[in-house]
Amino acid sequence: MGAARSGDLVAPRKDAEQLETFHKALLTARNAYGATEVEIQRLAAAGWIAYGEGKPGDALKEYEASQVREPNRFRNYLGSARAADMAGDRAKAAAYYQKLLALAKDSDCARPELDSAKKLAQR
Repeated sequence: MGAARSGDLVAPRKDAEQLETFHKALLTARNAYGATEVEIQRLAAAGWIAYGEGKPGDALKEYEASQVREPNRFRNYLGSARAADMAGDRAKAAAYYQKLLALAKDSDCARPELDSAKKLAQR
């Protein structure tokens, strides 16, 4: 995911393919817990890949799919907000920025993402 955030999409695509292979193998082995955990990682990677490709609508769809299995994650809310913003859905972006701020309300460290979220949640 770090590579995708920095614009390198070759490595994340390869990793996402490998995660898909692991997911299928775990399903075949009837390891539902492991398969679910790997699928969460694959969905998160797919969101960052779509975001890196400039497909904010696709990225938002992947982030939202990931939230079903792994709710209330800082990076997911941040990615969802940014993807919604880039897709032109300001209302949805503001809602995700507000969720991000609520999730981090007791944070005792300075994070630039939260400073931005405070400004963008009020638009």
